[in-house]
Amino acid sequence: MTRVSIGFVGCGHLAQYMIEGLLTAKAPYDIHLFNRTHEKAIAFAEKRSGLCVHDEVQSLVDASSIIVVATRPADVGAALAACDFSQGQTVLSVAAGVGLADLQKWSAPAIAVRSLPLACVKHNLSPTALFPANEKAERLLSFLGQVHVLPSEDQFGAISALTGAFFAWLIPLLDHASKWGVVAGLEPEQARAFAVETMFGAAHMAAQETDKSLEDIWTSLATPGGISEQGQTIIEKRGGLSAYGHALDAIRERMEKAGQGKKS
Repeated sequence: MTRVSIGFVGCGHLAQYMIEGLLTAKAPYDIHLFNRTHEKAIAFAEKRSGLCVHDEVQSLVDASSIIVVATRPADVGAALAACDFSQGQTVLSVAAGVGLADLQKWSAPAIAVRSLPLACVKHNLSPTALFPANEKAERLLSFLGQVHVLPSEDQFGAISALTGAFFAWLIPLLDHASKWGVVAGLEPEQARAFAVETMFGAAHMAAQETDKSLEDIWTSLATPGGISEQGQTIIEKRGGLSAYGHALDAIRERMEKAGQGKKS
């Protein structure tokens, strides 16, 4: 398989997670790094083999076929404006809320694309949104999980809420359930294992039984008068599910404003 050079501009958590996932998958990429704080990139690269750290961002761009922009969203414009790109290069932004029109303006004549990977790229399990369709970007992201090519850039606001935020919210839910288990008499490791494996099992069941709606799966589990129905009734009375809906609305609105260049 032909190897491709890929450069990461920015070496924060998401870039590191993506690199870890690529290394785990033994993906056919030669990986280049540039970070404004050079020592941070050096420290990360020293613990892995085969990573090339650059002193200058243009040096990284010149060495790469695909450039992954993984800076903070507010820094994307300045990072790209400092570079001269070539035709045939692909600039893949993983910065939430940065619109495609700006990306294309800053990275011309390279091709710009947007994506939204999650931290679980580290474990090659991220559902990643991509727009527009781009063979190089899709191939790269496919090593890190399932890629979903969006029909419209307008969907990024909803996807940011449904994946980026919702994914993170599941961790406090697991933590809450685990701590409840400890209070109820379980050992901490035991409580955590049961909470995590139960959520994983539910997600796997939903992923496998695609011939059923999620509502139908729930109905099959909620025996009338049983403990599942009892607990869900309490959750609904206390606004548990509607609170998630309100939070998703707020995140979508924020990300849509950011994508339009408005203050979020």
